[in-house]
Amino acid sequence: MLIVFDLDGVLTSEAGYWRSARAGVAEIEPQATIPDEFIYWVKNHAVNHNWDLAFIALSAWRDFDGFRQAHEHLTGKHLLAACPGYREEAWIRCHEVCQRIQNESAPPVELLVSNPRELLATLTTEHRCAVATGRPHPEAIAPLEAAGILEYFDASRIITHDDVIRAEAAQPGQSFGKPHPFILEKAMSYDFAPADTVFVGDTLSDIEAAKAARVRSIGIVGALPPGPYREDRHDTLAKAGCRTILNSVVELPQVL
Repeated sequence: MLIVFDLDGVLTSEAGYWRSARAGVAEIEPQATIPDEFIYWVKNHAVNHNWDLAFIALSAWRDFDGFRQAHEHLTGKHLLAACPGYREEAWIRCHEVCQRIQNESAPPVELLVSNPRELLATLTTEHRCAVATGRPHPEAIAPLEAAGILEYFDASRIITHDDVIRAEAAQPGQSFGKPHPFILEKAMSYDFAPADTVFVGDTLSDIEAAKAARVRSIGIVGALPPGPYREDRHDTLAKAGCRTILNSVVELPQVL
């Protein structure tokens, strides 16, 4: 079986990306801040990139509660499109600032698993492991190298935002980011059938990408603190059709 991992919220912590989003917001609008609760809310609405988080926060910071109430029904690109300036100058500015801050910082290497080598050594005795993430390639590789676990992943099956950008450049006007199945299909690379693949993710867009690629999904909710936001994430993943939802990837060997 091929096990395809999303990284943020599954194997790696998102704290570094939240820091760069907060720093980007502070640079663009010094009076604005991003409460943790708003970050959890945005993540639960299938928005993943730090620059997208910053862009939404800049649209909402004068009335976070009112923004959430008005946009509760929207997710992903629909939520982004409801903010003035999406894909225009305001959004491009967030993208440039947040990515510059991220590039100037050490790549985030915080993991959510205390002994990842033991986990992956166990999994790879019977399965192959891959990565399908919305992060740029250097940011995906850094935590895996730092933890000494890069060797457990097929090098040709580490699919990142860089692959998405190249695919979109080859087909202008198309969007290949999640929930599009592109990154999962590329990870399978014609060697694995959908029936022999699982995608381990933590967001609605992960589950929707798995459905679009016709692969089974396993949801992870443990990156969120216990309480309403974790419960909301669990309910969102379940309603999207994810039938196996775990607190941590350390539970994977038991359910596989």
